Amino acid sequence: MGNWAEGKGPRGFSLIEVLVSSVVFLVIFMGLATALQSILMVNHLATGTNECLDRFRLGMRVLKYGDAGLPGLAAAASASVLPDGHLVYDSHPTSGVDREWYLDQGRLMARALPAGTPVAVIGDAPLAQSGVRVTAPQIGAWATAATSASGSCLVRLSLRLFYDTNHHPALATHVCDGDEPEMTMHTSIFLRNSDR
Repeated sequence: MGNWAEGKGPRGFSLIEVLVSSVVFLVIFMGLATALQSILMVNHLATGTNECLDRFRLGMRVLKYGDAGLPGLAAAASASVLPDGHLVYDSHPTSGVDREWYLDQGRLMARALPAGTPVAVIGDAPLAQSGVRVTAPQIGAWATAATSASGSCLVRLSLRLFYDTNHHPALATHVCDGDEPEMTMHTSIFLRNSDR
């Protein structure tokens, strides 16, 4: 720090003092920059995780209990998984197979059979730059249906969700990068009209 030499007025900082203060400033500045980067990363992960969980919750509500014009799986009399991975079920005990759910380009889609318009229940448009994507788990099928000897049916779903922040529209598949929040959700739905 500045010293007064006898009778000569204020003296400047020495080279050592300047170097020490510069190093201290750089250490503090780098610490603040690292803290800011960590805060942004945690915010990104929390936002993506929250978005995935919210979409899953809403999508499972629609799948289980239905929505306007889309009867739910829980009221179905039977369900099966086709060889192409599509989950089909009858929306009413006497209707026959009339509903279909499937994964397509990072979305869980639903439609009425034989020629209904597909509706995205979970997942964002394939050309969107970012958003929630849904895929099958890395091991196994996304849907399985098991029917007991008494006729009761249980459908098990395993969906891999991730928040795609840097999707390139030219890519045909949606890939979860290492820095994106990802989760695999499992749920089971008992078909309450299947044992009648």
